[in-house]
Amino acid sequence: MKAVFNCVSPDGEISIPGSKSYSQRLILLSALFSIPVSLENISYSEDELRAVSVASQCGMTVRNSGGRCLVSGEFRSPGKLFVGESATLFRLAAGGLAGRRETVEFRLSDSLLRRNHGDLLNALASQGVHFESIPRGFLMDASAAVTGPVSITGRISSQFVSSLIVMKASMGDFGSEVSVTDGLSSAGYVQITMDVMRKLGFTLRSKDASFSVESFKHADSVNLSLEGDFSSAAFFMVLAALKSANGIALRGLNPNTLQPDKKMLDFLRQAGADITISTDAVNIRKSYLNGGVFDVDNCPDLALPLAVMALFSKGRSEITGVSRLRYKETDRIESMIRLARSFGASVEYSGNSVSITPPDVIRAPNDLEFMEHRSIMAGIVASIASGSRVVNQNVERISKSFPGFTGMLEQVGCRIERF
Repeated sequence: MKAVFNCVSPDGEISIPGSKSYSQRLILLSALFSIPVSLENISYSEDELRAVSVASQCGMTVRNSGGRCLVSGEFRSPGKLFVGESATLFRLAAGGLAGRRETVEFRLSDSLLRRNHGDLLNALASQGVHFESIPRGFLMDASAAVTGPVSITGRISSQFVSSLIVMKASMGDFGSEVSVTDGLSSAGYVQITMDVMRKLGFTLRSKDASFSVESFKHADSVNLSLEGDFSSAAFFMVLAALKSANGIALRGLNPNTLQPDKKMLDFLRQAGADITISTDAVNIRKSYLNGGVFDVDNCPDLALPLAVMALFSKGRSEITGVSRLRYKETDRIESMIRLARSFGASVEYSGNSVSITPPDVIRAPNDLEFMEHRSIMAGIVASIASGSRVVNQNVERISKSFPGFTGMLEQVGCRIERF
């Protein structure tokens, strides 16, 4: 679908959908440990629907009742699992099912199959788990999985660490350490995994660069209203700071969250944004923003909204810690560079940073074509901020992470011409 977005000054209030980092983990771990879960404020993005499918393949019943996602039942060996594009599901499910000593055929999308899983598979192999490459996936045989300590690099993905922690929990290997070598990127996502596990009844320990599962007391159930997703909210934060004279109130966010993407509030303040946090909302209004240095090593999903902010700020902005963005669903570094240059910015790139200097006068393109959901949303926000008529393509792909995005734009006064 193609669409043109126009809004002179968006304002009003929106309720941010629940954190996908929490929902995917809760749904998956509900299945692995046969613990009923009830979730409110789930957006049913494609990633969350894939988590629901995985839980169903593991024997769980998943239904919607009164706006809540209810997961219940007893674990059943899935045999085959299709995890789509979700790296979170594949990596955490691999660890959890390995801990249960299952033999499982994992089917991955082409984009997920191209991503780097080698260090995780090697770490699982060191625990007696055998992997064989098959067309469009892996065959995992964990029948000979063993207990004991294990180590993993922390620089590629925090999901590798979370996977091994879930493995230890699943096999009841209490006290064995998961040691992280050479630093841990996006450490907040490991904390989210541990927070979810604590809600399910696990006791965990973390010290320096190691983690362990200490004990388990099976929770009867987990009932939770999901806090708002900061990675989704970041696009509206930037839109408000660039365009909203009266301000946009974002409801449902928890400023004290474990979500690493809460860092967007710090980045905006650093740039000079007008932000007010009340008991029930984060309020942001239009400000004159300045460039700066923004490190996204622990919050890589903020790189694209920051690139949009840099386009309309005064002076040069440098976005650092971007090297891992080469290996997301698409090459997000290329997307950042192409987006900035499409609006006339000067861009410099080194291995781990992208510098953006906006032009004296924004020169908006006639159209933008990206294939990846966050790149498309970034293009839409940049188009609105420019005040120009820009045709944004592949808008339907936003549903992977934020199916309510265009509807919320309409809530704050944006007119959308779809064709």
